[in-house]
Amino acid sequence: MSNKLSLSYRLERLGYDRVGCALLGFLARHETHAETARELGLAPTVIAQWLVRGRISPTGARLAEERLGISKESLRPDITPEGWLRGVPGPLPDAKPSRDNHDQQTLAELAKHFGSVRQFCQTADITIGQFHNWLSRGRIAIWIIPRLCNLDVPADIKSRLMAEPK
Repeated sequence: MSNKLSLSYRLERLGYDRVGCALLGFLARHETHAETARELGLAPTVIAQWLVRGRISPTGARLAEERLGISKESLRPDITPEGWLRGVPGPLPDAKPSRDNHDQQTLAELAKHFGSVRQFCQTADITIGQFHNWLSRGRIAIWIIPRLCNLDVPADIKSRLMAEPK
């Protein structure tokens, strides 16, 4: 199936239900999906995913309401008022990640002690990717803790490394 056929098929398919019609009406505001994405502050691939799924995401509907004044209920008529009260599933776009668990704070203290993440990683003989992996997961790998305790770090950081996270 060529791209033109698949696009026309998708557009036809979206027109069959009210959620798809709402998405098509929203996207018709601009000549390109890239313009719509730019107006919302999103990547164009997000718009492509909406087309594949046949609906705008709840987060996208909230964003359109906030930035463009288009009611989220008109973009997602399938979501009940109670459904909108549930809140946002997961972090909002551009939200600062929370770094408040025990291991995340320990990693931040280690990076601060060594002057930078790069310096800490070089001293600990780990990759920056490993550091960021542990930071985003909120858990330092158990195999590295003995090596970190053998580094020249203050006693309070060593005790944090040896302590069970709460």
